[in-house]
Amino acid sequence: MVDAVITNQAVHELRHKRHAPQLHQRVSDLLGPNGIYLVADHYSGTGGLQNPQLFMSVDEQRQALEQSGVNVTLLGTLGTLALYRAEKVR
Repeated sequence: MVDAVITNQAVHELRHKRHAPQLHQRVSDLLGPNGIYLVADHYSGTGGLQNPQLFMSVDEQRQALEQSGVNVTLLGTLGTLALYRAEKVR
């Protein structure tokens, strides 16, 4: 078990957003109680990038994270990046 995992522009390297829920589940499985997962990645949509097959919308990324059983907070956006804080609560 780990206390924290931090990723920066890693989710879109999966090459298709459909793989994101599996990644998030694997990270969630690694987290100990109250573990933190910070995810920063590009998003698609208004203000973001224009490849919706590769990049998730802000809501899609939040939903993919929530599927792994974590509480998710969008901390903010900067340019085309969104930063999420996901916490494993047991």
